[in-house]
Amino acid sequence: MKSMTGFGISELNKNGLSIKVITKSLNDKYLSIKCKIPQNIPEYIAYKIEKHIPGLIRRGSVFVNLSIIDKRDIPHYYDKYNNDMNKYLEYIQEIRKKYDINTYITISDIIQLQKLHDSPTDDIYSSNEFQELLLDLVDKSIKNLIEERQKEGDDLEEFFIKSINKIKISLSTIELSLPEFIQDIKIKLMKFFDEIIPSNLNMQKHDKEKFLTEFSYFFEKSDITEEIVRFKSHLRKFQELISITDEPVGLSMGFVIQEMQREISTISAKYNNISVFPEILKIKEEIEKCKEQAFNVE
Repeated sequence: MKSMTGFGISELNKNGLSIKVITKSLNDKYLSIKCKIPQNIPEYIAYKIEKHIPGLIRRGSVFVNLSIIDKRDIPHYYDKYNNDMNKYLEYIQEIRKKYDINTYITISDIIQLQKLHDSPTDDIYSSNEFQELLLDLVDKSIKNLIEERQKEGDDLEEFFIKSINKIKISLSTIELSLPEFIQDIKIKLMKFFDEIIPSNLNMQKHDKEKFLTEFSYFFEKSDITEEIVRFKSHLRKFQELISITDEPVGLSMGFVIQEMQREISTISAKYNNISVFPEILKIKEEIEKCKEQAFNVE
């Protein structure tokens, strides 16, 4: 079991190049990824990172923040662009003389012509070598993130186990009280029957059967055996889910919790036994806690 919240970081400092990848994740019903990169990095790098992460994480909102400080000396790139600028300047001067154009040449004209607004480092950041280096840092940051999610998931599993044990104790108390409660109802009803119908009254067979049928209906209405059996089944399923480690279980846990809530609500409505009402409240409280924590399970 893994949590959906976590934080990871990886860094590289080498030969004047400093790269930091920070990843964090929050709760989400599905998987969503957002990547923030510096302006001088090609946009498709972010797309490549976003496509890389689903193989590592299956659920949650994942945020990737990439920062780069590049102090490397790359004169050959600037020399190349300086030479190009000189060539374009000479070309413009030739056109002016040939067509007798009297106008000023601005830096922006040259920039537009040779597209100097593109960073001279674009070739570096677009290289396969740089992309492999970057994805390796992303992997390391995500690995740290997953480790954090796993640690928090272990804490959640411990919480769920304790909560299940509390629910089992309360459910056992309710189940053990059922035979005595039903027997007590029977005694009270028979006593009531004797009080309202004199023993010397000769009842019609049909009337007596009808009366007993009403008794039986009342007993069945108070019987919660089926609800307890279903609740135990849901509890076993919930216990199985929290022991799964290799796949997301958060959504499934949410569905099972809903079923447990439905059963305990039915038990609360049908079982009018004041002595075990505190146990019913305890179960409801534990289910609500589990529901809240299940939102954070991957």
